[in-house]
Amino acid sequence: MSFLNDKNEFKGLSEILDKIKTNLNELMQENWEEINYLADEEYENNFKMVNKSGSILFKKNKYYILSFSTEKDSLPLWNYYTKNMNSWGYSIHIVKNEIINKFKEIDNNDISLYYGKVLYKEKEKREFLEEKIKTISDKFNKKIIEKNRNSNSSINNYFDFEESLNVELRTELYNLFQLCRLFFKDSYFSYEKEYRFVISCIDDESIFSSMREFSSINGIIRPHLELDLKKLDFLSGITVSPLIEYDLAVKGLEYFLNSKECNISKDKILKSKINIRF
Repeated sequence: MSFLNDKNEFKGLSEILDKIKTNLNELMQENWEEINYLADEEYENNFKMVNKSGSILFKKNKYYILSFSTEKDSLPLWNYYTKNMNSWGYSIHIVKNEIINKFKEIDNNDISLYYGKVLYKEKEKREFLEEKIKTISDKFNKKIIEKNRNSNSSINNYFDFEESLNVELRTELYNLFQLCRLFFKDSYFSYEKEYRFVISCIDDESIFSSMREFSSINGIIRPHLELDLKKLDFLSGITVSPLIEYDLAVKGLEYFLNSKECNISKDKILKSKINIRF
């Protein structure tokens, strides 16, 4: 996650929260200071929460991102990702559900998978966040009302209930904010129309030891996970960059795909509709 091209990834959530504060109910207003704390961009360094036994309830997660686009023939993406003579580029068409099934083959209960479209517009982000917070708030208000109806509860039991409820509430808000951080991006990147897969895991080196490798991009060493996809049955087609000699590219792709036992027919290898000179 730390090596993505948007330097503002995981940032800016507090500013969005400030804009929806007045629309939230009393429960959220009462807990506003703590909500802001959970949304602070320095949360990874500052955030700790303990219960009565002193156990830390939240630990830092590691996130690995696989990014796609819902746009198969985009001039900004060709320009951004095919910058030199050695990376002319192909747009590989992916069957979403097949990729999801590939991820589900990972046999590890400590790894979670999230996927969906990235949100860029501030209005979309505000509406998503406000709706989710209201849903969480309504849920906990119902629990409080139910508890108050039970007049037989002792004071001690009530305080235990209140602490448990607070921890539960903070946990749900924390998880929501994590989700927002993972799927909110600056509007400058809206042309990407990104569809994102995220593998999440508690920061335990042993869990990823068999999957983690390292690569160098522009001189920067960064970690990645290597997944053994075995068959290429998640591919449904290919669009060839407008900067490549199309007929020769098709011939080369046919040889390559046949060698990998990938049954993409010639009519699924498309020429970019963008006509440019170079």
